[in-house]
Amino acid sequence: MDLVKELKREMKKADTRVKSSAAAIAALAGNHSDGPKPGREEMSAAARRRISLAQKARWKAHRAKAK
Repeated sequence: MDLVKELKREMKKADTRVKSSAAAIAALAGNHSDGPKPGREEMSAAARRRISLAQKARWKAHRAKAK
């Protein structure tokens, strides 16, 4: 019974090593995605601009309030 537990423990260690090696290979090979994350839509330039202008207005109001 002790042998089975030891083998399972070694199998988990080996699986962890394989996963980390696969991740390292993917990173070095450049197999990562630079696109949007799954389930997220890309924002239009107009939407980004509206958000940017709104945030700049909030910053301006915050700075005016701080003075």
